[in-house]
Amino acid sequence: MKSKVAGWLLLCAVACMLMAAPAMAQPRFGAYDAGHVWRDAGWWHTNNPQWMYAYHPEWVVERRDWWWNDHQYHPDWFWAPFWGSYPLWTWGALYEGVYHDYWWWHRYHPDWMYANHPEWAEPYGGWLRADYGAHPGWFTSNYWREHPRDWAHPDRAFWNRENGRFNNYLSEHPERRAQLNAGAGRGGARVQEHGVEVRRGTEHPGNMRGAEHKEGGERGARPGGEHPNEAARGHTENAPHPEHHEESHHEGGGGSGGEHEERR
Repeated sequence: MKSKVAGWLLLCAVACMLMAAPAMAQPRFGAYDAGHVWRDAGWWHTNNPQWMYAYHPEWVVERRDWWWNDHQYHPDWFWAPFWGSYPLWTWGALYEGVYHDYWWWHRYHPDWMYANHPEWAEPYGGWLRADYGAHPGWFTSNYWREHPRDWAHPDRAFWNRENGRFNNYLSEHPERRAQLNAGAGRGGARVQEHGVEVRRGTEHPGNMRGAEHKEGGERGARPGGEHPNEAARGHTENAPHPEHHEESHHEGGGGSGGEHEERR
């Protein structure tokens, strides 16, 4: 009798896993196109990248291979207010005479990055959540006191504010809205999010800070204070730009991001 009960429980567990599999496999970021067909972020990047860069920068920030290459060849796609306040392609500093971008800094000298350039972590909820959990002392500066957040979901309010800024911008620049609507044939109209968590809703919580970032150190400066952590020694590759890295990134953006790049 006990074996039968155990067998039924096992069967039920397997059935539940099979039922949950499609939902688990569903991409985190995406939207419906004009034909109401669900498309993931990769499809949007291929078919309507300008719309994606304008409406959904959170889909892109983790995909450094996308935005680095696209900004080189299509800088006109990056006109949304987010990119003016967070020009990712400019973020980086010298270390022992060699320039490294902010991904390298987060990997090898995160304590210096948070002390001198906390704005480099702002769009990356995964970084913030993990780093705050492991090193709360990195978040004691005035910058973080002036920008409080829910550390369980550290980027939710950030992207909601960005959405508000974007909609305010469109209200002030109707020609941009018309430009985006002209691409609606490929899904360019504002569409409903689909997924576990709406990353950019219709809320208008007010404008967030713009270019008035308070930077704790001079751009290009070497890390000061204590000696860099031992794990960072021997890793000052002369590879300052993203195209020099062979990396694998997970699909997604601000909410789920933060995984370090895989290096071969």
